[in-house]
Amino acid sequence: VGENRRGITTSILIENMFQGIIGGIFGLIGGLGFGQTVASYLASMFGTGELSVQPIVSQQVVILSVLIGVALGIITGILPALRASRVNIVEALRGIKVTFEEKSGRNLVLLGVVAIAGGVLVLLINGVIDKSYEAIWLTEGWNTLDEWRNILIGAGLLFSGLGMVLSRFISRVKALNITALAVWGAPVFLFVVAMGDWIPDISGLAPDILIIGVAEIVIGSVLLISVNLPPLMRALRTLLVKMRGVKGVGQIAPALISSHKTRSTLTFAIFAVILTLNVTVATLVPTNLSSVIETEDDSRGIDLIVSLNIPEANITGLSYVDELYKIDSHITDVIGLKTYKSIQDYQRYLALADPYSSDFEYETDLLPLGYGEITSEQIRGNATDAEWRYDFYLSSFPDGINQPPVPDTTDVQLNEMSRLAWEMFFNKSYTMSAYNVSLAGLLSEDRDLSDIDFTSFSGYNGHELEGVELLRDENGSVIENPIVFTDSFILPLGLQVWVPMNTSESGFPAYQAFTIAGRLDSQRAGGFPLSSFNLLGGGDFDFREALGNIYLNEYWANQTSYLAEADGVTTTSRAPNQYNKFLIKTTYAMDDQQIQHIAQAIEEYTNTDNEGYRSLAKDDFYVASTTILYAKVESSLEMVQRIVSFLQI
Repeated sequence: VGENRRGITTSILIENMFQGIIGGIFGLIGGLGFGQTVASYLASMFGTGELSVQPIVSQQVVILSVLIGVALGIITGILPALRASRVNIVEALRGIKVTFEEKSGRNLVLLGVVAIAGGVLVLLINGVIDKSYEAIWLTEGWNTLDEWRNILIGAGLLFSGLGMVLSRFISRVKALNITALAVWGAPVFLFVVAMGDWIPDISGLAPDILIIGVAEIVIGSVLLISVNLPPLMRALRTLLVKMRGVKGVGQIAPALISSHKTRSTLTFAIFAVILTLNVTVATLVPTNLSSVIETEDDSRGIDLIVSLNIPEANITGLSYVDELYKIDSHITDVIGLKTYKSIQDYQRYLALADPYSSDFEYETDLLPLGYGEITSEQIRGNATDAEWRYDFYLSSFPDGINQPPVPDTTDVQLNEMSRLAWEMFFNKSYTMSAYNVSLAGLLSEDRDLSDIDFTSFSGYNGHELEGVELLRDENGSVIENPIVFTDSFILPLGLQVWVPMNTSESGFPAYQAFTIAGRLDSQRAGGFPLSSFNLLGGGDFDFREALGNIYLNEYWANQTSYLAEADGVTTTSRAPNQYNKFLIKTTYAMDDQQIQHIAQAIEEYTNTDNEGYRSLAKDDFYVASTTILYAKVESSLEMVQRIVSFLQI
């Protein structure tokens, strides 16, 4: 009473400032948690690899976001402060005597009972009503996102109802504090603890779980503030009255905040939501910018993929690899590889059962996969070099490699595991046991594409063969075979397959049994570059391309009649350096526009009649097609950019 207009204006501005600070604290916490969760979700959803794109928090952007949020609160409070300075201060203080200690009526208690019943019902879905889930009282009932969806909804209803009922018997402040802490704590526990330690796979994180979690965090935070305004403001008033020059204002501003609970609570809520979005953007923007760098690291230096429609010409003194180096001085490495795929010759198809067995069925036991040769020189490079030439990641690994739990696995560990797997692959004496797995269920007549399990696209899943029985022969001995790698999503790890190698004296193919010992990562940098099919890159679904390839090491590839010359020189045989796929490294960043110019130059050099490579090879039917590696993941990165832009708006 007796304060002048300047003092009243100052008190309102201080009120807004502290509302902004308190709301900003909750927004900061919510934004950090929500931003990192969304970043991990986007990475897993759009296929850039959840282990390759890690959420990054820029401290400068976070601090700037909070400061801007508080500054906006003060600026937007100027006009209300000027208006309030014209209000009779006595009337403004009359509302201070309103108390929040009364107990609730019967109708609210009844509503609470209904909410409790609904919450218990939802929680009992896990393991009681729906047997596909584990019960909530078991530790296994907390390790999947589908189970957590019911836990979030059930806990929200249960504790909301519990607060309503308790408010009939104890003070409403104490009852609603219990509700606020429980509603706020469940999603925070999910995002901070469960998704890091308990839930091994977050690739199926649906938007509804994010929305439910964030909504409960905001509701719990706002409720917690609203029911605790008086003690918070008393503490604020105690602090302000000790400060020189603001003693009078320090007594009025906290009183105004606590006397208008609805307005103050809504103000806190607005600041919390705005700051949550600000900090979310502050998390996602640097995460998005870093994703290109992370993807470039995952690509292991490859910028461009060149495919010839037919193997390069087998002419002494002519090498397509050497010709590519001449096109642009920024090309630093060209890795030539061989691939082969038979479209009509079933004798070159992969056999899923022993082709020498009387039970073998040509109609059901053959699969038209492609084949490829991978040599140690292409992957390891020069054995004396410290750096590997192209140590591409695997997502599934051979026996004998120590595989840590999924949540604890880092990129460094995965890369080291992949290098060990490559060493096993190139060791022609290494063998691996075959396991009792098959494709019978997938290839049955009553299955279609919608039934296929695409979980192999989610990256590293730990030891996939744990608990699977070993395959044994009629004498009870464990079957062991040389190993091959694959990029196919339908071939399970540990499967025994038969690859046609060359032609026997009877004119039929001679088969060699192998064990599928590793799967090349299908997410990182758009997947293994020799795979023509990329599920996460969009486009039409071509099931034939989706079947993928089987990769042989140099020793076994040399015993084939289509990757080497095991049957002599034929129309399909290949000379040692007669490649048809080429992986190119440059000095440019993978998203540099100059790579596009190199790609165009390669196509013009190869595809122009009577010029360039066609002239040297004396064949005008050569066609080179180029794929810029960045284009394979660009759609995913663009989607992240659009979401970030939306949040910024």
